[in-house]
Order: sequence, then structure tokens, then C-alpha cells
Amino acid sequence: MANAMRFILESGPDVYIAVEDKKVPMLAGDVVLTPNRSWHGPRNDGDHDTYWIDFLDAPLADVLGPMFFERYDDEFVQTVYSTANCCYAVQKRSGKISCEGQVFESFRGDVFVIPSWRQTQWWASEEAYRLRVTDQNLLEKLNWLHTTAPGAVMDKSGSWDTGPF
Repeated sequence: MANAMRFILESGPDVYIAVEDKKVPMLAGDVVLTPNRSWHGPRNDGDHDTYWIDFLDAPLADVLGPMFFERYDDEFVQTVYSTANCCYAVQKRSGKISCEGQVFESFRGDVFVIPSWRQTQWWASEEAYRLRVTDQNLLEKLNWLHTTAPGAVMDKSGSWDTGPF
């Protein structure tokens, strides 16, 4: 059975999801989890438009912990190579993303899927929030995760020079 996760992008004060017999607010920036085998239904009793992104997982995902909510301060820059695959959903404008040299502006509601081992950089031009769903924890448990250190450079032989430890 799948669990449901909703990442709320925009919402009004009268928006909620009924899970079994409880009302759970769905406010902008919230991550709302619906346990498997639970009756549920979203409701909007106001006149404000509501937008969210749905994610489904399998029970295995609970054990592996593949979801992260990340906050970045102004002028944050991150560069990484990893064998992990990642799906990002942007809650608040987060600047730019570069994947394999192709640069994209990121805005609220954008979803980016980054396959493994792609040169990726994020720039935050202001306070930024994004949700990351990844197979990183699974790869760690299988000892298959490989990630470069910040500033690492690949040499001609295909090895990574990470500098002094």
C-alpha cells in the first residue's frame, strides 16, 4: 500500500485534508503525509485557489527515509556529483539550477528531476525552500552511494581529486 505526501505550494486558511476523522490544515510550505489505508479527502471551504504536488511512496520508503526539506540562505551555492537520483519541488523561489551546464531559473511550483552523476549546481539568490525526494538513503544502505566532496575535480583517468583530507 502506498502512502501519500502532499507538498503545499499555495493555500488559503480554509483548506484542509480530512484523514479518517481529523482535519489536517494544508498551509503553504507544509508537507502533509497521509498514512496508507487511511480514508482521506482534501477540502477547500474558502475561495482561495490551492496548489500542491503529490508524491506516492511504498512502505519501504518509510524505512529508507528518502525525503528532505531543505532551507537555503541568500547567496547559497552548492555543487555536487552523486550516484543518487533526486526529484526537487520548489516552494519558494530559489534562484537558479545548472545541470550539465544548462541553466534554469527556478520558481514556486517547479519540479526538477536530476539523474545520477550529473554535474549540478544550485544558487539561492534569496531565502529558498525546496523539497528533495531521493534514493540516497537506499544507496547508502547498499553501499552504492558515491558523492564528490565540494570542489572535487575529475582527473584524466576518471578519478576524483578531492584535495587533502
